[in-house]
Amino acid sequence: NIRVCVVNEDEGASTDIMGDLDLGSQVVDQLHDNDQLGWTFTDRDTAMEEVKSGKAYAAFIIPSDFSYDVTTFLTGDITQPKLEYYETINSTFVSTVSGVVAEEIDEGLKQAEGDIGNARTSIEKQLDKANASLSDARNAVNDLSAASNDLSSKTNDAKDKLQGAKGDI
Repeated sequence: NIRVCVVNEDEGASTDIMGDLDLGSQVVDQLHDNDQLGWTFTDRDTAMEEVKSGKAYAAFIIPSDFSYDVTTFLTGDITQPKLEYYETINSTFVSTVSGVVAEEIDEGLKQAEGDIGNARTSIEKQLDKANASLSDARNAVNDLSAASNDLSSKTNDAKDKLQGAKGDI
């Protein structure tokens, strides 16, 4: 009662030595005779949807270059023929992992946004303090400048009085 989808996309191949070769069709023919599993022959989109939804336990996809890859054994430029295999467990696992990763990234972004907001507030407070300190420093410099002018004036007065006292003496 285990449903397994089979998709044959093999385009076949032709060589001088082997002639026409369509291994995908041969595999499908043999699976039709096999009743150990609930083989369902369909297209890629349907197979993937059935695996994703859990209607099928797995999907085997015979790729378009499967027969051609087998013929590369004769040319010496060997490409290993591969079947694609998907199963419900893998799809569920990938979906679960993707969801967890997305949640963690989202949580990290929220935390980073909060940290940035806190940093911005802290920087604004520091800038306000610096601005106030600069304002205080300006006032102190102005007061110092005024005091310096006053001191200069008093120094000149004292100098004049000393000159007058010197003349009196």
